[in-house]
Amino acid sequence: MITIRTADVPRRLAAAALAVAAGLTFTATAQAESATLDTNGVMAPQGIAHTTKGYALTTFTVLFPTKKTFSISGVVRDVCPQDGYGAYVKMDYYANGPAGGEFSASRIIGKDTNGCGTSSEQFSTGSTQKLPNLDGVRISVCEIDADSNHHNDTCTFPKAFDNPLR
Repeated sequence: MITIRTADVPRRLAAAALAVAAGLTFTATAQAESATLDTNGVMAPQGIAHTTKGYALTTFTVLFPTKKTFSISGVVRDVCPQDGYGAYVKMDYYANGPAGGEFSASRIIGKDTNGCGTSSEQFSTGSTQKLPNLDGVRISVCEIDADSNHHNDTCTFPKAFDNPLR
């Protein structure tokens, strides 16, 4: 905390110092960003058009409460078919930038496998430990149809969320 005694400092300088201190406090607060991803119209990994019979939809918020932690919460919905395979939200975190750094193993953080309908499944996750080099997280959503080799999976490209506190 910065203490300024106005008797010792000219009024304009004191006002400027308080403005700078307020700005530093503001930039060190938690930052959140929300987004929506869906697989409707997405190209499959082989470069062919969307091949699944339905599509997946997710809306979520990524929060960086500190420069070493994150949390993600949202909803995911499988928009048909009712085959029990469903929609999956995947996440990984990275250091050294999203284009070529070190990535954690991708993991599923949310899923909707209860069939068609308008209901969504909620999910929530975050860092369970402090990550000293946390530069950001990436999120994608996939729609999977019932085939043994998952040839018809359709996933979005991962959307990166840089850690604004780094």
